[in-house]
Amino acid sequence: MDAQVEDDKLYAQIITWFFVALMLFTTLSRVPFFSKYRILIAAGSVAIPLLFLLKLFIKSKFRIRYGYILLAFMIITLLYTISLFRGVPLNSVLLYYFSTIYGILLLYFTFCIKNLDILYEEFVKKSLYITIISVFILLSNRSINPYNMRFSYILSIALYFQTIELVNSKNKMLNLIFILVDIALILVYGSRGSILCYSIFLVIYILFNNKKTFYKLLLIGGISAFYLYLDKVLQFIGYILERFNIMSRTLSLMISNIGHTSGRDIILEKSLELIGEHPVFGLGVAGEFKYMNEYPHNILLELFLHWGVVFGFAIFVILLFIIISSFIKAHSKNKLLLLVFISYGFVVLFFSGTYLSWDGFYILLGICLRTLVNKKVNYNEK
Repeated sequence: MDAQVEDDKLYAQIITWFFVALMLFTTLSRVPFFSKYRILIAAGSVAIPLLFLLKLFIKSKFRIRYGYILLAFMIITLLYTISLFRGVPLNSVLLYYFSTIYGILLLYFTFCIKNLDILYEEFVKKSLYITIISVFILLSNRSINPYNMRFSYILSIALYFQTIELVNSKNKMLNLIFILVDIALILVYGSRGSILCYSIFLVIYILFNNKKTFYKLLLIGGISAFYLYLDKVLQFIGYILERFNIMSRTLSLMISNIGHTSGRDIILEKSLELIGEHPVFGLGVAGEFKYMNEYPHNILLELFLHWGVVFGFAIFVILLFIIISSFIKAHSKNKLLLLVFISYGFVVLFFSGTYLSWDGFYILLGICLRTLVNKKVNYNEK
């Protein structure tokens, strides 16, 4: 095997196995029998990706750019240290500091993959593992609140790739079964955010992936019809779940009040107040935690809070430029990979999560930068 291909595969395995590890820990730690052994589950979950990481560091042909990583760590450390001295609680600083470090490593590993087809293929393989592991959450104690936001977003990774494979692969029935399982588990245990991201992904994917106008109009008509009868569809699903004594927070909210803000209106009001008080230089990285216990749930507001209105908006425009430019340049699987992580890593940040710790955001940046840097993208069509 070519040395570069071997390195690319190793990077891709590290990234994808971490998602499998997250799903393993998130799922089994909720099952009563396994919940007693959370520390062992956590250790076992990260063992495989860490082994690949160890192999990466000891490879004789591997040359890591320690300078770039060290510089990134120094900048991140400086920014969080400034926030700490400005009054941000230590627990918040430490939580987001290590999350950002983890994100930067994901960005670097993704950027190092010169042939992004390899990353795409690895995610396709791991989506099978993610779905199978997720089924174990059915064993969780029904007397506790089954809602788990992180679970639904990790599972949505599998959902995205299985949807693409439903169109491209020969084994359509198996992919369809996995898709239905994913959607059902997300509805029962997940959040509206992951469903919304998937809906946006699905519309963009079908519109961009099909050149025939007839099918595009058919899609628009189908979505319109589904929207008109959405309440009846949701009520029917809710009735089926009740028969199995399963309560779904997400489904209940969608049936009773799909626009329920879950307290985000209060967070929005407080965020806008803080932006108005600190419009020029902002509050610094994670600075909002000095004044409230939540992040803004909106990347634009978050950038304004951290960097001020002018610099925050400039950063947002640069992010948009990088994402759009890379999407225009990308071809074939690279474009599909980008679409998945635009949905999972960027769209989501407008109503959930924070760019300081969201793994998909950093992977998206890595894919975008690699796409823009590559002089020639080589794709092997199926």
